[in-house]
Amino acid sequence: SGRQFATAAVSMERVNKIRASTRSTLNHIALTCLDGALRRYLKDQGVELRKPITIQMPVNLRKEGEKTAGNKIGIIQVELSPPTDDPYVRLRNIGYSLRNVRTMVDSVPPEAIESYTIITGLVAQIAEILKLSNKMPPMGNTLVSNVPGPKEYLYIKGARMEEMHPISTLPPSNLLNITLFSYAGELFFGLIATDELPHLERLGEYVSEAFTELENSVSEAHL
Repeated sequence: SGRQFATAAVSMERVNKIRASTRSTLNHIALTCLDGALRRYLKDQGVELRKPITIQMPVNLRKEGEKTAGNKIGIIQVELSPPTDDPYVRLRNIGYSLRNVRTMVDSVPPEAIESYTIITGLVAQIAEILKLSNKMPPMGNTLVSNVPGPKEYLYIKGARMEEMHPISTLPPSNLLNITLFSYAGELFFGLIATDELPHLERLGEYVSEAFTELENSVSEAHL
């Protein structure tokens, strides 16, 4: 109870065309669409941000060649793009930001990031228990994660599973969690939020529209 769920989807073929023409990663493209969609959604609510949106994002802490068992991830804060009406500029800004984050992660001992993740998680949990979440500044505007899925269709008793939508939990003190999941040539966005965010389905629609806007902007930039 108290939760709402919305989705969006784009084909990996369309994603890969942008990746090839801009030398970007899937994360760069997905975050560009989310950044544009979130700003439009917030504008609907009368909120116009003058600073970059900050998200929390899981990062892989394994060094190259490391083969230890179990998960080894940390959650860090990532700034998206400064305000801009040009999706292609937004993509470039986010690519630059993510490269800086990767450089920072690689230069810090994994144990330090793991400790940071635990401490910030505890602070958020305590704030929620004490009902201070709405009075304290959030660690980030939302949590965004990317989970690679099967590249081929799966079947249940002979019936082909057409779509797979990720449904995540909300971390303490967060109002919105967004998960990306690739499956059988499609990239699905799963958005879960508290009832405090009105008309969440609009955000799902804005993600799809932001992707089309990015396609058009990239095409114009390469003419």
